[in-house]
Amino acid sequence: MSRYFVIQNNADGVCIDSVDEKTLLERLRTDEQGESYYGADMEFLDYLPDIYAGSFMWGDDNHVVIIKGNVVVPKPVKVVTEYTLEDV
Repeated sequence: MSRYFVIQNNADGVCIDSVDEKTLLERLRTDEQGESYYGADMEFLDYLPDIYAGSFMWGDDNHVVIIKGNVVVPKPVKVVTEYTLEDV
C-alpha cells in the first residue's frame, strides 16, 4: 500500500511525515484564515531543492514536498567473487 511522505521545511527545521491519503487531504484543507496543518503560506515543490553545506534548510519559506510511494528495505544478497589466474 502506497503512503505519502510529506517533507516540510519551516523556521523550526525539516519534518518528514508518513501519512495515508485521507490524512493528507485533511491536513491540506485550509480554514477561513487560509491556515492548514502545514501553515498558511505553503509552497508546494515538484522537486527537492539542492542541499548546500550540509544544511537541509531551504530558506525561510514554508516549502512542502509530497512523495507517494513505499518504503524500501534493502535485502542482503550473497555475493561470490571469482578469481582466475592467467599465465603471464
